[in-house]
Amino acid sequence: MTEAALAENLVYLGHVGHGLLPGIRHVVRVLLTAPMDYRIEQVRERQGLDANAARRYIDHVEKARTRRLMALFGSDWRDPEQYTLILNMAQMSSVAADNMIAHAAKLMDYQATDASRQALGDLALTAEVQTHLLTGPKLRNVNISVRAKQGEITLAGLLPQSVSEYEVRHLVEGIPGVKNVMSDFVNIPGRVLRYG
Repeated sequence: MTEAALAENLVYLGHVGHGLLPGIRHVVRVLLTAPMDYRIEQVRERQGLDANAARRYIDHVEKARTRRLMALFGSDWRDPEQYTLILNMAQMSSVAADNMIAHAAKLMDYQATDASRQALGDLALTAEVQTHLLTGPKLRNVNISVRAKQGEITLAGLLPQSVSEYEVRHLVEGIPGVKNVMSDFVNIPGRVLRYG
């Protein structure tokens, strides 16, 4: 996702989009919503349910979405502070919503700047390093925090005795775009055997 976003010509439609590119100023995050009565009617038409079943369906979907997004991003998708634009679909057509979103995306407030491009590049490199760490057989179960800033990578976490700091640093240093690696690891001692 971050690599696609670097092209600066991306529209993502889905329920996790607001959390995928955090801290990037030029990303326009939109929440499409509507009052419950309108939503119930929409579900009734699409699913062929009565009003009570449609309400239960909506409640079930929202609870599942809330749990999933809380686990992924630690935030509630219903929090309006996460969005640039919130549109009430009961008060407009989908064509009007499309036009409003397209217009907002063209405003100067949401154009990429050198700083926002750098933030996106840092996020992309962070994701690349995390991917390399997760695909390493010895590292896939090790929780390592990664932060990238202009090619400088900071790693931190708890390492089991079976993994050396050198191995982790060496893996990360070979990733394109990485200029320097700093680490703050704590080694977890193996089991202590007591005799006597």
